[in-house]
Amino acid sequence: MKTVYLLRHAKSSWDDPYLDDHDRPLAPRGLKAAPIMGQVLASFENPPTLAISSTAARAHHTATIVSNVFHDQELPLAVKTDARIYGASLQTLLEIMQALPSQQDTVLLVGHNPEMEGIVSILCTGRVEGNIRMPTAAAACLTFDVGAWDQIGGGYGTLNVLITPKLAKRLVK
Repeated sequence: MKTVYLLRHAKSSWDDPYLDDHDRPLAPRGLKAAPIMGQVLASFENPPTLAISSTAARAHHTATIVSNVFHDQELPLAVKTDARIYGASLQTLLEIMQALPSQQDTVLLVGHNPEMEGIVSILCTGRVEGNIRMPTAAAACLTFDVGAWDQIGGGYGTLNVLITPKLAKRLVK
C-alpha cells in the first residue's frame, strides 16, 4: 500500500506586482493556514515522512512550515524540492510520483493548481475532468493498493480525504 498526500501551497501574496511568480511569498492568510494543515497531516494514522515540494517560494515555505509542525510533534518529515513540480504537466507529476523512493510508503507532494486538482482527478478516476476542488492549502490523501510507486496510474487511487483549511480550523483547536 502506498499513500500520497497532495497539498496545494498556502495562500500567496500578490503585494509586489514586479515579483516573479516563482518568488511570490506566502500571504498572512497562508502563514496562518500552513501550520494548521501541518497539524492535521501530522494527526493522520499514517503521516508522511518525506515531503517533495515545488521550488516556488510559496510552495517550499508551505512545506517547511508543515515540516516544522511535524518536528514539534517529534515526527520526522524531510523536505526535498523538485524543480519539475513548478509548472508541471499532469504527466510530469505522475512521473515524479512513479519515481518516488520505494522505501517510502507515505509521501507528501506540495504543488500548485490547477495541477493538484488535475492529478487527484486522474489518479482517482482516470479522467482530468472531475469535481475535485482544492483551494489554497487544501490537502488530499490518496492510497494505492500497489507494492511500488511505479505501479500507480490513472484510476488506481482511492481518495480517502480532502481537507480544506476552513474545515481544518474546526478540527484543530
